[in-house]
Amino acid sequence: MSVEQVNKVSNQNTVKLLKVVDDVTKVVAALKHSTDEHDDLVNKIAVKEQELGALEVRFQEEERRRQVELELSFKERELTKAAEVIAKQGKIAVPQTEFTTLQTEFNTLKSDFSKKLEDEVNKVKAQEAARTGAAIKQKELELQVKEAGNNASINALTEKLTLLSTQVTDYKQQLHEERDARVKESQARGTPMVTVNSGK
Repeated sequence: MSVEQVNKVSNQNTVKLLKVVDDVTKVVAALKHSTDEHDDLVNKIAVKEQELGALEVRFQEEERRRQVELELSFKERELTKAAEVIAKQGKIAVPQTEFTTLQTEFNTLKSDFSKKLEDEVNKVKAQEAARTGAAIKQKELELQVKEAGNNASINALTEKLTLLSTQVTDYKQQLHEERDARVKESQARGTPMVTVNSGK
């Protein structure tokens, strides 16, 4: 091969090599540009992810706030509706603790009232029994006094009756004796008729 041919081939190879070097340089530049763009894109993605994370946090907080407000609104409506229904039935709503306290106090008052009522009833019964006993005793004493008075009156009347009976018998005896005496006196005088004075 001649020098001229070698130079030609060498020149051709140099041109090719330069072209390859130029292509490689372009590729390296393109790769560097892609790498820079990739880094920028990665940074932008990171920033956007941070912004998205912040937005998600804000969204979750807002969602929680709205959920709480919604639940409170529902509860308020439920309580209002329940209060309306209870009021229409002529009742009132109280908390469970207050209801339990009221129920306990009511049961205590009812128990105390029952005991006090029983004590008062027993006291009244005892008073009435004592009053009735005293009244019965008083009546018994009055009856005894009256019976004693009646017995004394009966005894006095019996004695008076006995005395009067004795006097009647004596008067009869006296009248009989007086009549017999007059009859005998009349017979002794010879008077046919004899009048007996019964008023004597």
